[in-house]
Amino acid sequence: MKYILKIIALLFFIVSFGFSQTITIEKNSYRIVEFDKMIKNIKVSDSKTAEVSFIQDDSMPLQKLKILGKEFGNATLLITFYDNVIVSQDINIVRNIRSILSALEHRYPKVKIIQSNDNIILDGTLDSIQDRNTIIDILKKAGIDTDTKLIDFTTTDKTKKMLRLKLYITEINNTKGTELKNNWAVGYRNYLRGYTNVDATQQNFNSFIPNLSNLMESAVTLTGGLTAGANYLGKNFNVGMTLKYLSSAGAATILHESTILTVEEKSAKFLAGGELMVEQQTINASGIPVSSYMEKEYGIILEVLATKIINGEYIDLTLITKSTQIDPSSATKVGNVPGFKNQSIETNVIVRDGATIVLGGLIKNDQSRDISKVPLLGDIPILGHLFRSKDFQNENSELVFFITPEIVEPSNNTQIQEFENTKEQMKEQINTIEEKSKIKLPSSKNEKESSSHTKIVNDIFGL
Repeated sequence: MKYILKIIALLFFIVSFGFSQTITIEKNSYRIVEFDKMIKNIKVSDSKTAEVSFIQDDSMPLQKLKILGKEFGNATLLITFYDNVIVSQDINIVRNIRSILSALEHRYPKVKIIQSNDNIILDGTLDSIQDRNTIIDILKKAGIDTDTKLIDFTTTDKTKKMLRLKLYITEINNTKGTELKNNWAVGYRNYLRGYTNVDATQQNFNSFIPNLSNLMESAVTLTGGLTAGANYLGKNFNVGMTLKYLSSAGAATILHESTILTVEEKSAKFLAGGELMVEQQTINASGIPVSSYMEKEYGIILEVLATKIINGEYIDLTLITKSTQIDPSSATKVGNVPGFKNQSIETNVIVRDGATIVLGGLIKNDQSRDISKVPLLGDIPILGHLFRSKDFQNENSELVFFITPEIVEPSNNTQIQEFENTKEQMKEQINTIEEKSKIKLPSSKNEKESSSHTKIVNDIFGL
């Protein structure tokens, strides 16, 4: 009977201690574990992961253990006491990033971060995908392999922002534009002299005017000047009015104007070209040639991906440009199937909301010389006009993309009201400038010209 009771007691201790809480220890650290009775024997399932030794204490002989974490992983201790009771204890050796995890939990209180073995488990709610990416970046810097060691159960409760892309595809005549660019730079200086003493608001612009004129003068081409101006002015660069002015001066031809809507973390694609049905021949199992057709895109493909929006003001953009042009040379032909010339560029930029990106040099003018060889080139949407352009054929112009990304908050879209407010502000500024620069004109003809000029300005601004 006593023997049976001992077995029952032994099973009770094994069950109760076998499912005890796992002891977590950082690598190269140790934990002290105390027991209320003396230990007879200890076995470690993996001595490479954990090392166990006794701590000498006369008040608690053979009752204290020092467990050292040697390598990442799990180990189990099988402890036998002098009363023959056996206890199993699980050990979890982890990376020492306790302070980092505590900081993350403090920064993101809705997220619970659990470290299990060398794995990190995320659970809870985040405000945005950017917060999740920030956590992952920090864990990467702490040495965590987030591709294989991160278990992510988090969700986001914030609606993704939309992105509106204003796109202009323009032929810029750099030959005609060089003189215009230089005169434009001088014009900025004249503007500075003419309005130095208007009011405090206008004087805020005094600092950038000389710098901008110097940037435009130092640019080799008009495209370079526009790029410098767009980079310098940021969201104050009005691309629509600029291109309208250049077009009226004969220095630019707007080939295409469109607005594309996309969502944060989703790409938007624009194709200036078309698709060809290219014949393919294969041999079936019976050895008989079989013809099939596949679609082949040609022209210029522009892909824009907003990977993230930073602080609601800056946009992290990935721009991919692909140029696929038909190659009429016989060296690249296979039967009746023409060859293709492919070029691809991928770049990342961080641009402010409403600022303009200028991309040039995407098409070489040697394509225009192939129109007689490949009549299809002249019919390509947008690019057909460019290839037929004499200025482009003579290397006097180039194709330039103007891309203006704007953040659109779906839950708070007040653009109409903002537009009306902007119109009122611009009207007040124009009235102030006209009032302070009034000059008594001697003839009614000049008065008519002044009135006509005011009307043109109002028309441009939509006032």
